[in-house]
Amino acid sequence: MDSTLEELTAEQYVERQRELEIEAREAYPYKFDECTYSKGYLKQTLYACLTCQREADSLNGVCYSCSISCHADHELVELFHKRHFQCDCGTSRTGHESCTIRKSKAERAPENQYNHNFQGRFCSCDTFYDPEQESGTMFQCILCEDWFHDRCLEASNQGKPLPDSESFEWVVCKDCVSKYKDCLLNPQHEFPYKKEELVVPQFLDEQFREHLCQCDPCMEIRKTQMPILIEDEPIYEQPEDSDMEDEADAGVEDMRSLDEIVSSTMQDVLHVLDRLPRVQAIEGVHAYNRLKNELTDFLLPFARENKVVTKEDISNFFLERLNSGKNGG
Repeated sequence: MDSTLEELTAEQYVERQRELEIEAREAYPYKFDECTYSKGYLKQTLYACLTCQREADSLNGVCYSCSISCHADHELVELFHKRHFQCDCGTSRTGHESCTIRKSKAERAPENQYNHNFQGRFCSCDTFYDPEQESGTMFQCILCEDWFHDRCLEASNQGKPLPDSESFEWVVCKDCVSKYKDCLLNPQHEFPYKKEELVVPQFLDEQFREHLCQCDPCMEIRKTQMPILIEDEPIYEQPEDSDMEDEADAGVEDMRSLDEIVSSTMQDVLHVLDRLPRVQAIEGVHAYNRLKNELTDFLLPFARENKVVTKEDISNFFLERLNSGKNGG
């Protein structure tokens, strides 16, 4: 094997960490230093923490920031957007620990609604979603906000093929068509399906609201039962992390001396690695986070003398510290 594949200088090692840093920015471009609990009920991106569910024996949903700052090493399920939801982090739904951002415990949000998505299960088939195994397309119902496999929607559509995905913007699942039929009346105050027909999913285009009855009684029903049928709901998004953008711009500057790279740039990289959520691109990343000072000290002599750092050197560094930790050293 070519020795160049097994060896790297301290400068190259730092550059590899910069690549990890860039990947993290692309995957998580928003700030994660503010929990949304104090903002009340929002339509926002949520994650279900299955680790905390097992501890607290209670369903939960945590905001984007808490998924990274408080639950990064937990088993999480991305739920995407859910309406009218207050972050559960730091409440009894996530166990006994306080939110690490707010530094305090809080009361449960009584108006939060939970379905099987918060257990990691989706669709009418109630299966666990595995993005690495899933081959079909999933569509979110605009009303219940559950996600449905295209094959399951087709089955509930009396076996008829689904419309071309370019022809519709939103889906209303079969159960919601039945549940919210009074909200979906057409201008003639008729339900679009004959009583003897089975209710099937509806596929709505961007102008679907214009085709619903606009009379006061129908509008009032939608306002109280399902406001999304009147107008789009605002979605809360965390501010973009401008500090990360500044750091990325700095990364394109000319490379400085190895001593400066390891003593300053390495610290910057390690600072970002401290905050990496669920990114485990190198073996021992958690030990890397905990032992950043020792690793920096370890690399400095190599940088000053422009010595080669081998992969074996790095592996031995972590193995020695990890074994020392296991032995109580």
